[in-house]
Amino acid sequence: MSNVRNEVFALDSTTISLSLKLFTWAPGKYSRGAIKIHTLLDLRGNIPSFIHVTDGKYHDSNILDELLVSPGAIYIMDKAYIDFAALHNMNESGAFFISRAKTTMNYKVIESNFNIDPTSGLRSDKTIILNGYKSSKLYPEQLRLVEYYDEDKDILLSCQTTT
Repeated sequence: MSNVRNEVFALDSTTISLSLKLFTWAPGKYSRGAIKIHTLLDLRGNIPSFIHVTDGKYHDSNILDELLVSPGAIYIMDKAYIDFAALHNMNESGAFFISRAKTTMNYKVIESNFNIDPTSGLRSDKTIILNGYKSSKLYPEQLRLVEYYDEDKDILLSCQTTT
């Protein structure tokens, strides 16, 4: 991490279950009570730079609209944060993002980088555009789709990022 000059942030949330009888203001999923704590962690010092508490029904991707994006910063998040309009705004603000890609993502490959070392775990590196009617309007720019094989866990991970 010391070679990265950009600010690097990890974004995630945690859900805390609550009793709806005691906490009527905290609706969650499935008739249960809950709150979510959304945290943006600055990975340079493991210090939260943003914390937001919501009810349990608040979708993770909505938090992207609450962030003050820092130009040049890199935001790492899971696929619960896929909101192409918000990600496009992040890109337009000069920031970068890395997110797990949804398996149902509809895209077209523009270019493939075949100069990869499979011993590194990297399986593919592609430049793509979104094909879905709505998603292509919300994110009209090219994206990068990288696939990585985690040998220890025996899983293939797909991540999308700005180009």
